Amino acid sequence: MRRRPTTSRCRRLARRLGLTRNPLCRRADRLEGALLLATPVVVLLALGSGVLFGVGGYQDDVAWAEEARRGRTLVPVVLQADTPTATDARTPLGPGVRAMWTLPDGRHRTGRVYPLTAAKAGQTVEVWMDSSGWPLAPQHSRTDFVVGGVVDGAVAALVLGSVAGAVLLSIREHLDRVRIDSWNAEWSVVEPQWSNRR
Repeated sequence: MRRRPTTSRCRRLARRLGLTRNPLCRRADRLEGALLLATPVVVLLALGSGVLFGVGGYQDDVAWAEEARRGRTLVPVVLQADTPTATDARTPLGPGVRAMWTLPDGRHRTGRVYPLTAAKAGQTVEVWMDSSGWPLAPQHSRTDFVVGGVVDGAVAALVLGSVAGAVLLSIREHLDRVRIDSWNAEWSVVEPQWSNRR
């Protein structure tokens, strides 16, 4: 009668993990089996930690941006030079464009501003200003925050996974050394009996 392949696979897996009563299965073999069981758990924990870290970074960035938006207003300014092309205008912290604007008390101010769209000299555009009437650099978009969160999470998962992998590999290497030392000690007892050396 043929055995079912599933049953034999399960038995092989159990032997591989050290889940057997076989007297030839040593303590080091059982520890290595536990290590093999722990590996996917550690990987899942690293991935979960990376996701939590990324989500936390995204939420912190969004909260910071919301807080920064509370003290700013859109103010009309007259450009004194052409803005860069539309694609360059989206570049955060670019060189800015010289412009002139009027403060609430009627005074005029000039300086570098960061328009949200491309425009020509002499046109009026709106730019973000702080409460004291100074221009602010362009804010990051939600897409920037999402990308930042994904990168943060991936780096965290990679670092945690690498550290955990290094620890697991070093434990396995130690178990291999223990196993080899044990085999050598037992062979030094058995070998003279087989070779008739005393």
